[in-house]
Amino acid sequence: PYHNSTHAADVTHRFAALITNSRLLSSGVLCDLDVLGGLIAAILHDYLHPGTNNIFQVRVSSTAAILHNDIHVIENHSAMKGLMLLKGDDKPTNFLSTLSRKTRKRIRGTVISTILATDMSEHFDVLSSFKAKVLPKLRKVAKASRGVRDMELGMDLDTLSQEETQILLHMGLKCADLGHVTVPIEAHSLWVRSLQEE
Repeated sequence: PYHNSTHAADVTHRFAALITNSRLLSSGVLCDLDVLGGLIAAILHDYLHPGTNNIFQVRVSSTAAILHNDIHVIENHSAMKGLMLLKGDDKPTNFLSTLSRKTRKRIRGTVISTILATDMSEHFDVLSSFKAKVLPKLRKVAKASRGVRDMELGMDLDTLSQEETQILLHMGLKCADLGHVTVPIEAHSLWVRSLQEE
């Protein structure tokens, strides 16, 4: 199947590469907590994916569709089940337990909103929000840093609002999730075949 642990690793790697190569972290556009939330979202975004789509889940009244009130069924289910893995002080998977409650809440919010943004029914909303609210600010930074590779000069941490930071993470994960279209045709063809089989 397409939605498997290899896909999760591929998307997570691509997301990390986007953050690193664009210097969004090193320039101060994103902070460590934003990136951590984005990476967790990349890992979990298709966790326990059933190999169908949300329309199918709603039509057959699946348990997940009923549980999530027919809203972003697969994405909500992946987020819920994935975050449950991280819950509980006695679990070895709860690597966030040493963080403050406020910090854990912030990371959890980032994970949930970023996973929900991978629902293709939200694609054009995410894209238009990114173009309208985030891209102009990133262009200013890039323009100010002409002659300096990428966005090396960076921007003040408060240049992007929390909402804009979330939109940037959403777009980053969407690019990573669909990014196999950028790899050599042989590798891309393997991904497409596995998606068709699923």
